[in-house]
Amino acid sequence: MFLTPDDNMDTEKERNMFGNLKRVDILYKVPTWSGAEKRLLEDSVVRQNKMKYFNRQTGRVEVDQKRLSEEMEDLDWEIIAGYVGTRTAKDCLRQWTVNQHPLIAKNRVFTEDELEKLDRAVAKYKGRNWDEIAAEVGNGRVAIQCLRAYQTRLKPHRGGAWTDEEDAQLRTIVAELRVRPSDHGCWTRVASRMVGRTRKQCRQRWEKISAARVVGPWTQEEDEQLLRAVATHSGNGRGKWTKVAAEVPTREPTQCRERYERCLKPDVKRGPWTTEEYERLRVLAMATLDRRNWAQMAAALGRADSEVKSRYRILEKKGYFNEPPGEEALKYLKLAESKAAVKRERDELEQEVLAKQRRLAPSSAVMATDTDQLQQ
Repeated sequence: MFLTPDDNMDTEKERNMFGNLKRVDILYKVPTWSGAEKRLLEDSVVRQNKMKYFNRQTGRVEVDQKRLSEEMEDLDWEIIAGYVGTRTAKDCLRQWTVNQHPLIAKNRVFTEDELEKLDRAVAKYKGRNWDEIAAEVGNGRVAIQCLRAYQTRLKPHRGGAWTDEEDAQLRTIVAELRVRPSDHGCWTRVASRMVGRTRKQCRQRWEKISAARVVGPWTQEEDEQLLRAVATHSGNGRGKWTKVAAEVPTREPTQCRERYERCLKPDVKRGPWTTEEYERLRVLAMATLDRRNWAQMAAALGRADSEVKSRYRILEKKGYFNEPPGEEALKYLKLAESKAAVKRERDELEQEVLAKQRRLAPSSAVMATDTDQLQQ
């Protein structure tokens, strides 16, 4: 089931006149709200509610602070936009109702009971009328919270290998929309036409099929190109790896990111995982059951986020994050620890051999010099 808004009068007229509806893509991006703008928006909402509930006889506002922040009835968004100064009334309404309202900002994790109610309500209302769906869920949930929870935790997305038909469809859509790979916003529009695929899946698939790239071990020249590109674009944030890959012509953005994070980044741990790291991963995973932040988990472990995610997926299949951990997972960890111990012994032996060679090197050089002098 795919969620679409209810038909309005214009949509019904167009359907009756033309049969098929015309698609209109959003061709603009709303700039990110700054912290100062968010504070002005919140202050303006509270100020309007204070004026509404101000009692002239007592000279007091007769509601508590919580209601002043949560009340939305009869707010004048034109006045609020004038107070913010840099946004339209629609921008302010959207920001407050979708992102900043206190009930949304708390972002409480949906319980299993709430998810069951949400699933039943979505089926009952056929994915429409999210205000009614939120009322069915209860517990102070609002429409946007329910929509987000459904899309991230209940709505199925297609996974697995791409078919030839999907690749052909993706090429057609990219050509029609004149997509620029560096423009991350365009992939939302691409994904809206690809049934069952997310924007990330579409972007990564396009990186694979749009050009012939090398697959296999990295050369020293590619590593040097990658390090120079990372140093150049280190402060560019979102979209950095697309720009980095433009300077490493033989590799995709995903390949560049994986190579740097796993092999070249100076402050990342490498080598076998320890028992303590596995236990720390379990604690972090159990503490973030609703939605995992791989970057934060990787920072806590000192590992590359792609490595943490990959290790998590392996252990999840083996039941490591169950309570108590599954028997298969414990056997896997025991085997991994024994392999790590063997590798540590081998590395220590190699280090001893290298150290001994370094100690013997000076005396060998002296002996070579004495021999040369005798020959003369």
